[in-house]
Amino acid sequence: MNLVFKGVVQRATMARTQARRRIPSPWERTAMSDITEENGSRLNLRLSPQTRAAIQRISDKFGGISAADVVRRAIGTELFLIEEQEKGSRILVEDSKGVARQLILR
Repeated sequence: MNLVFKGVVQRATMARTQARRRIPSPWERTAMSDITEENGSRLNLRLSPQTRAAIQRISDKFGGISAADVVRRAIGTELFLIEEQEKGSRILVEDSKGVARQLILR
């Protein structure tokens, strides 16, 4: 085997291996913690234009992350808020004037 070709194959193999070993973000770990399949599962959604625009807006604010990452983060945040509320915590939002409002989840 040609030495140059062998190096290209080795780099491609290493890249595939590293991609499979990618460490999930905290949002992914939270969002996928209850999925029993080893590699997760696929979910297809039909989104309204408004929801798709909201996902794009959030993606842009986080440097162009994927729509899947936006959904994972949203699920992780929602789960965190639900768990905090179940523990008796209050979730407060304070505006720029220092006025705090309590967030009540639906």
